Amino acid sequence: MKVINTENTKNGFFEGFSGILKSYLGRVEFQSINFTPLYFLLMLLGSAIGFGKSLAFAKVLTVNDFGYLALFNIGVSYMAVLFQFGLLNGLNRELPVAIGRGENERAIRLRNMVLTLILMMIVLLFPFFAASLWWVKADVGIKVICLAAYGGSAISVLYGFVALELRGRQLLLPFSLIYLFQALIVCAGGIMGGLYWGLKGVIAAVFLSYIVTIAIASKFWIHHIRIARLQVKEIKYLLRIGIPLVLSTFCYTAVLSMDRLFITKYFGVFELGQYQFAYLVFIAGAAFAGIVAQWIGPQIMYNHGRGLEPARSFAVILSIMGGTLLTLLICWYPFVLVSGFLVERFFPRYVGALPLLQIFYFAGGLAVMNLAGGMINIFNKQFLAMMWTIAVTLVLFLCYLTAARLKVPMITFAEIFLAGQILFVVMNLGLGIWCVKKVQRYDI
Repeated sequence: MKVINTENTKNGFFEGFSGILKSYLGRVEFQSINFTPLYFLLMLLGSAIGFGKSLAFAKVLTVNDFGYLALFNIGVSYMAVLFQFGLLNGLNRELPVAIGRGENERAIRLRNMVLTLILMMIVLLFPFFAASLWWVKADVGIKVICLAAYGGSAISVLYGFVALELRGRQLLLPFSLIYLFQALIVCAGGIMGGLYWGLKGVIAAVFLSYIVTIAIASKFWIHHIRIARLQVKEIKYLLRIGIPLVLSTFCYTAVLSMDRLFITKYFGVFELGQYQFAYLVFIAGAAFAGIVAQWIGPQIMYNHGRGLEPARSFAVILSIMGGTLLTLLICWYPFVLVSGFLVERFFPRYVGALPLLQIFYFAGGLAVMNLAGGMINIFNKQFLAMMWTIAVTLVLFLCYLTAARLKVPMITFAEIFLAGQILFVVMNLGLGIWCVKKVQRYDI
């Protein structure tokens, strides 16, 4: 069975890398026209640039402004979930399945309906958001950041829509190019903007990167975009799939940000800047996790649409999780040595964050391992996953609240965060095993 097409990988490096991946992941039939090592190379490069840009921002901005930038990113993550209200989550499941079944016209219709509704939500919610800011008691700086986050979340949702379209159609190389280009614009523009205009310049670069990449993708790869007539039956179906997923996403977003929100309230923006610097290690792990998930997730759904046995997909997920855990343990001590040297040499303002770095190292590795949840989408068990996610979120919230009331050191918040990542990996792995065993006996 031919698994990987190396038409675009002429040199020995790519061919060797293809052979390794083929032998390691050969138990699942991936789409040969799109699965190339070039995708991984571009995505890794984009993630490396993204991590480098965060370090550069920590260097060019003050610790306070770096804390405000963290609040901007948190606001974007929350409001992006609100705007799409489960529609993108439902489309994320249904689009690759429809394409895998050859239902191209239905895929385009669903795509345009979701786009129409999202644009309506963005426009209609703004007056309510602006009015709520008027009544909220907060300093002017935080209110300005919230307004910027509203705009940033709106355009990031549109960028996510473009990314979903490319991944759903198995156009992984165009998607990786867009990802890399967006990272380059944010990095170069953010550094220049940060040097001359501080935090405002960095945020402006974020907006510019999204606008440019959306325009490029719409010009070359995404066609038949138009305002669509809404069909209630299709929307209900997407919401039935997507609402449990979006609630789970919202809870997981809360898990990833509750620690920093508590630190902002009980410690201050300066301390948040210190904490955010250590959190960059987790962001790097989460970015790599996104690379793997954005590749394997649509492939699993596409293959499900073609009738491939779920157990074969789950075998690959388990292989990736095991390899990640082994790599994490091997690289721990070198990470401690290298990170200590780099922080003391190049980022002396953040030396106080060194104890936090080791905790976020393991949290980032666990984020890469958290892949088993992809099986939940195959069996449409989103509601069950949502209930477990809500339960874990409530437990972590109570832990953070207790830590804040007891006035514990900041490192305790990082330890609670790590415990949350462990819970999510265990939860999704257990649900994945249960889902596969419901279809056939599968001895792992």
